[in-house]
Amino acid sequence: MVSTGTRGRGAQRLAPGGLLGVLASVAWAALGCDPGAPSALAGSGSFASQPHATAGATESEGSSDIDRAALVALYNATNGYEWEHDGEWLTDAPLGEWHGVDVDVAGHVVRLDLSSNGLSGRIPVEIGNLSALRFLGLSGNKLTGPLPLQLTELVYLDTLNLKRNELTGPVPAELARISNLRSLLLGFNQFTGRMPVELAGLAELEILNIKRNQMEGPIPPELGNLSKLEVIDFAGAGFSGPIPPELGNLVNLRVLRLRHNRLDGPVPQSLGGASRLLKLLVNDNALTGVMPTTMLGLANLTDLHWGGRGDLCVPGTGRFLTWLAPLESSSGPMCGAEDVGLLDAFYDLTSIQLWTSSRGWFDPGLPIDRHGVTTDTLGRVVSIDLSGNGLVGVLPDALGRLKSLRVLRLSDNMLVGELPATLVDVPLRELSYNRTHLCVPSDDDAVGFSSWLRTLDVHEASGVICEENLDRVALWSLYSLTEGRSWKNSRNWLSPLPLAEWFGVETNADGRVVGLRLGGVGLTGPVPRLLGDLSELRTLNLSGNRLSGPIPPELGRLTQLEVLNLRWQIPGKTDTQITGPLPDELGDMANLRSVRLDHNNIDGVIPRTLGNFGPAGTAGHLRKRPFRIDPVGTGARTFVEGAASRQQRLEGKTAWHAGRSGRPQGRRSRGQYPHRCAPTGARPAGEPEGASRIR
Repeated sequence: MVSTGTRGRGAQRLAPGGLLGVLASVAWAALGCDPGAPSALAGSGSFASQPHATAGATESEGSSDIDRAALVALYNATNGYEWEHDGEWLTDAPLGEWHGVDVDVAGHVVRLDLSSNGLSGRIPVEIGNLSALRFLGLSGNKLTGPLPLQLTELVYLDTLNLKRNELTGPVPAELARISNLRSLLLGFNQFTGRMPVELAGLAELEILNIKRNQMEGPIPPELGNLSKLEVIDFAGAGFSGPIPPELGNLVNLRVLRLRHNRLDGPVPQSLGGASRLLKLLVNDNALTGVMPTTMLGLANLTDLHWGGRGDLCVPGTGRFLTWLAPLESSSGPMCGAEDVGLLDAFYDLTSIQLWTSSRGWFDPGLPIDRHGVTTDTLGRVVSIDLSGNGLVGVLPDALGRLKSLRVLRLSDNMLVGELPATLVDVPLRELSYNRTHLCVPSDDDAVGFSSWLRTLDVHEASGVICEENLDRVALWSLYSLTEGRSWKNSRNWLSPLPLAEWFGVETNADGRVVGLRLGGVGLTGPVPRLLGDLSELRTLNLSGNRLSGPIPPELGRLTQLEVLNLRWQIPGKTDTQITGPLPDELGDMANLRSVRLDHNNIDGVIPRTLGNFGPAGTAGHLRKRPFRIDPVGTGARTFVEGAASRQQRLEGKTAWHAGRSGRPQGRRSRGQYPHRCAPTGARPAGEPEGASRIR
């Protein structure tokens, strides 16, 4: 215990027997002979006009004895010997010298502030005997139990601060009897039950704080009658139900904190009538709908937070964006925010750098200012019109998540592939994609899509059949992903001409792509996965470019492929070359005769499936990077040794040791078989068979 203050002027702790005089005075007062009643002490006028006294104020004997007894009871009930500060408590010093106690000129206790002072236990009923008390501050302690109803006898009390304790039970409806109460602070306790509607009778109330409790039920709409209320803080109080529209009647309200509750329903339009509101926090509830336009009238607002478990959003319109811009603090979803990400996916797949107009599409804001996009009053996308705008590529499935989209016009663009099957999930009424290479998915791929198209008010189709369009889609993907606009030669690419007239493309009599020769053209980027859809392809030569990343396993679907040449990808500033391991799926290419992968950064295990490589005469070129043959299977070794036994050139060597990775260091002698397959018996003694590397 740390004591503050001094025990001067011979002040002594009250002995147990010394309480008899105090109790006698209490008894005298009970007989109605209390000379210390406020009316008698003041002489005339109300108590509110009495000034506070200093420590040496003269005390009226009867009233001071009652107050002294009440304070002694508080000390004993709350383990005063453990308080942080208890200067002059339980001494015969004037009450004004006791720590945390202020008295008026007559010696009445008018202010008791023992906040954060280590009090524990229950508030004693004797607290109600402090008849002149105006301020009671016991926050930040460890007080427990319910509130004593005797608190309601403190008729002059204007501030009751019991925050941050461990008080329990219901909030007493009887607190409404304290008619002068201006601040009721009960936050951070364990109060339960419903909030009593009787508190709406506290006509002088300015601050009401019940945050972080375990309340139940709705917020009483009767609170809208408290015309002087400036602060409502119910954050985390536990309330459920709607926000009462009556709160909009509180013309003096400055702070409304309702976050972290279980409130639902919309934000009432009437809330815009609280014209002096500075802070509105309704986040972390289950509120729904749209922030009403009446909120635009809250010209003094500085803080607004509305995100939560519901779908409440603020319209992404110019008026609301202008209103939100000057706020000091704001958070929550905009009604068109989800659409932003979906539109981003759209331009990612349609080569936005080639668009005729991309105004606003690179901006991180909402869709309202993007070329070709129309939004509703909430900021949600309702129309996309990008006809004749130079779009190149495929359409993303994300279009099917634009839940308000009604018009989609994409005619006269170089778009390919199937229409997204997800479009059936949007309320589309008009769809135009004539003069493109977009096609309708079959009902096997998108059940009911054709039937859905017949329900549209406007449907302008391309007439393209999807089955005949796969090769074109694959080539468009190659162009888009490898910066086709920068190729040294891209004659006729992306044009509606037959594919055989596109530079580097060879087709058969049926128009299917059988050869793709784009060596040294300047391709930059990844090897597209969609090349695996060129099911008739015989020759794939993409050597001497700037391709990077792994070889996609989808290439394993090219079962007709005879020549695969990805060699000599030119490294740039970031060493852009083909990297990673060889995918197992390459072993499915049963007709493959020539593999050229040298001068790249390919490494890792050679898959055992490579033993499936095609007919006699298959040649492989894997030089410049380390490999090890799968020690479990023999397929990879069959490929490597088989190529050598047929006297085909295999750039690289088989080293029968498990060693470091990386490029070869130094020059090897002829006896070390440079650039050739080592004979099977050339491994050192003790090495496990199959533990080979290729460099």
